[in-house]
Amino acid sequence: MPFVALYVSPAYTKRGLASMMDSPVALTFPDTMPTLETDRLILRELTRADNAAILALFSDPRVTETTDSGTFERIEQANELLVSGPRVV
Repeated sequence: MPFVALYVSPAYTKRGLASMMDSPVALTFPDTMPTLETDRLILRELTRADNAAILALFSDPRVTETTDSGTFERIEQANELLVSGPRVV
């Protein structure tokens, strides 16, 4: 399923929230994330090679205290996040 985002033009924001909800414009993006690269940053899709980094990040309670994912204890949890994506609440 492709990723779908909602784009709100500046004209909508001037008319208020009610107007935005009446006629939003949906944009559809490809199934895969393109790699975006600058001199100092590379944004790319996560791969299975990132499991250890995901586990390290999500095993820190300071990182997960404001998320609904909970603190990770096993590499399988990192793999599950990678396969299914983050939960939307």
